[in-house]
Amino acid sequence: MIEIRLATDQDAKLLTRLNRTIQEPHAAMAPNFFKGEVDEKAVTDFFRETISEKDKEAGIAAIDGEPVGYVLVERIERPETPFTWGGKRLMIHHLVVLETARCNGVGTALMHWAEDCAREAGIGRVVLDHMVQNDQARLFYARQGYQALRVTCSKDL
Repeated sequence: MIEIRLATDQDAKLLTRLNRTIQEPHAAMAPNFFKGEVDEKAVTDFFRETISEKDKEAGIAAIDGEPVGYVLVERIERPETPFTWGGKRLMIHHLVVLETARCNGVGTALMHWAEDCAREAGIGRVVLDHMVQNDQARLFYARQGYQALRVTCSKDL
């Protein structure tokens, strides 16, 4: 059975360990953007500080008490501009599931947890991004009902 609990600052080292699952593949996909080697203390400090902020939180998924993934979200309120509507949205910054726990409903459970966070905060839109080469993520998010909204382009000079 998959259980999800709210992370506390005491979980920073656990989040750092779980994050290793995506850091290497991201660095391989985009080495000019993602670091291949990271400073573990800096990552742990990042998680400790981030989840203590009022608009950010993480949910940790466990199977039989063993942590197998997490989702990191942020509640964002954007003002209206002459070009865009304002409004609230929940941004999913990280979705991580250990390879050994994939295809067991963990990612879906974490997405539902994030969507529930949005609903509880009166937020009607969840947004996220992923690397364009990450077909596994693209297909997973499409199965969850997410559609491409924007495309970001890059050119190294």
